[in-house]
Amino acid sequence: MENFNQQPANDDKNKLVWWIIIILVVLLTAAFVVFFWRSIPYSSVIDFSVFKKDSISAIERDLNAVETDNLDSELADIEKEINQ
Repeated sequence: MENFNQQPANDDKNKLVWWIIIILVVLLTAAFVVFFWRSIPYSSVIDFSVFKKDSISAIERDLNAVETDNLDSELADIEKEINQ
């Protein structure tokens, strides 16, 4: 009779050990992520030169440089490719 009572106690201990291991792994992973996240300088993650504002004249020059002469023929070619 005593063997039946000891078996569930061992299973409960094994489950408890596995839960403790899982919790420790999750906590260590979270600590590593927080440490790693804080160790990266913020300026190295984002390139702020992309966000420089262009002047209106620079934007107008870019828009005027776009060639729209052959736009109709290009659209016709796209429609042909789609319909194939």
